[in-house]
Order: sequence, then C-alpha cells, then structure tokens
Amino acid sequence: MFSKEIQMVAVTEYLFGVPQSVPRRKYQITGSATLYNWVESIKFLGLEGVKNPNQYRNFPNQ
Repeated sequence: MFSKEIQMVAVTEYLFGVPQSVPRRKYQITGSATLYNWVESIKFLGLEGVKNPNQYRNFPNQ
C-alpha cells in the first residue's frame, strides 16, 4: 500500500503533464491502472479519495 503522500505527489506530477511512466517508475508503482485509479479517485472525491482509493471503483460519467 502506498502512503497518502506518495499518492498525492504521483497524481500531482501526472496532472502537471509528467508522462504516467515517470511517476510509476519513480515510486515503483507496478500496477498499470494504479495511478489512473488514484487520479480518478481524487478527481471524484477530492482529498478523501486518497484515504481509501479502492473504495470506489466505478465512477459515474461526468
């Protein structure tokens, strides 16, 4: 499990235009969908999405 800090830093880097492969390699995120799920959780739930990013797997269409 990744700390909240790692999740936030990785998502922030990605949202600022860093290619997904860079934070994945930098923070040893092996799952190809992990960073994407964090991004979607934070977009949908705000900072609450960091507390338990696996709580919501299906996001409503926006």
